[in-house]
Amino acid sequence: MRGPGRCPTCNRELEIRRLYCPDCQVSIEGKFSPCPFCGLDEGELQFVLTFLQTRGNIKEMERALGISYPTVRSRLSSILHLLGLGDGAQSEAEAGLLKKEQRRLVLEKLEQGEISAAEAVEQLRKIKNEWEGS
Repeated sequence: MRGPGRCPTCNRELEIRRLYCPDCQVSIEGKFSPCPFCGLDEGELQFVLTFLQTRGNIKEMERALGISYPTVRSRLSSILHLLGLGDGAQSEAEAGLLKKEQRRLVLEKLEQGEISAAEAVEQLRKIKNEWEGS
């Protein structure tokens, strides 16, 4: 079972403080970094899994997810950005499309009842702050 990567109250990244082995009952306490994928939500993680299943074939991604080529590219760029794997050479137009896609995904989650209005506002603020800082 995958643990949450973000706090359900404030949406900030969670810290891992304790690891436990149920076999020998050993506990290790400290500050541990989560894996890069732990910060992705279920939809983003499913996108990555689909990307791997299709071996990165964008046309297959379009068919599997029922979305357009630009949407596949935009979501891929968004996830790369979230994972800190962006190439830094993004054009202003690509960056604008990426920001727009990130906002659209938040609003889509809100519309589908996956997040509350307060969570949507927090995520939209985070997107704004990330892009203003880059």
